[in-house]
Amino acid sequence: MRFDFKTLTVGHSYSRDSLAEKWGYKGRQAISRGIVTPASDNKIILFVTKNKQKADTQYNDFFIEEGLLHMEGETSHFNDKRLQNAEVNNESIYLFYRNMHHTPFQYYGEVCLVECALYDNKPSTFILRLI
Repeated sequence: MRFDFKTLTVGHSYSRDSLAEKWGYKGRQAISRGIVTPASDNKIILFVTKNKQKADTQYNDFFIEEGLLHMEGETSHFNDKRLQNAEVNNESIYLFYRNMHHTPFQYYGEVCLVECALYDNKPSTFILRLI
């Protein structure tokens, strides 16, 4: 399945349900993670929530300044290397961000990695700039 971002508008808000439907999924569970890497596609999709539910892992994700996002990677480190090597591997990274859980995500468009620090004992950190 190819994810088409041309039908999305930067600055508009989208729920996971509406995106799942738009992308042909039966439900939002397919895109329920913070980092989504669709099979057979060269895209990395980030769903970042600043203020998370208390029961969720409290990653420290925030905008450092306008257009520059600080994001912590997953505790599993599963996608750390993929994010780090996105440009080399010709992969595009797209950002959906919201301030509060259970609200729609605002679509920010494509981002690029400008800095990262990989760790084994804590979440890695990534600095991403809006393109």
